[in-house]
Amino acid sequence: MKFQPRYTPAIERRKQFVLDTESAVAHTPNTIMRLRLILINLLGYVCYLSSATALTYKLHAHEKACFFAYAQEKDLKLAFYFAVS
Repeated sequence: MKFQPRYTPAIERRKQFVLDTESAVAHTPNTIMRLRLILINLLGYVCYLSSATALTYKLHAHEKACFFAYAQEKDLKLAFYFAVS
């Protein structure tokens, strides 16, 4: 007598999950490529909107220095970075 496995709803759900997963995996590279293209375009757009200038100044001990930045627009966001070594 040959063994016949019983089919239960859980086994049927597992089969359906495997089939759904296989179809989702088939579309994943295309989706990743589109997402990558969108992110690269957004990065390019953000880089287009921003501008920066590098300024290096060596400050000796107990020396004071002041720098000014002229903006073309009112309430323009200005960011700066300083490092101490």
